[in-house]
Amino acid sequence: MNTRTQTLPRDLRLERKALYSLPDASGLAVTCDEGVVWLTVDGDPRDFVVEPGQTFETQDHGRVLIYAFAPSRISIADAAPAPTAARRHATRFTSRLSAAGHA
Repeated sequence: MNTRTQTLPRDLRLERKALYSLPDASGLAVTCDEGVVWLTVDGDPRDFVVEPGQTFETQDHGRVLIYAFAPSRISIADAAPAPTAARRHATRFTSRLSAAGHA
């Protein structure tokens, strides 16, 4: 869970060409609910285009800029914790049993 002191909006509407800055996006999930947004993380040469139904997550402690290509609505929430090694193994094991017809 992210332990930031700044309160962030849960749902945010962005007009076309609007820019929103998340000071530290580590541990957050940004989901595009409507429209199309472009995201960039400080220090990361990659850019990300997020469309409705897609979610962007990062563990980098950097500012994320979000730009709306069209009128958009995004949701910002705590990201689901990454699975532990034991959890990943259990998931693989269950998947193998299901595939073999044992589950």
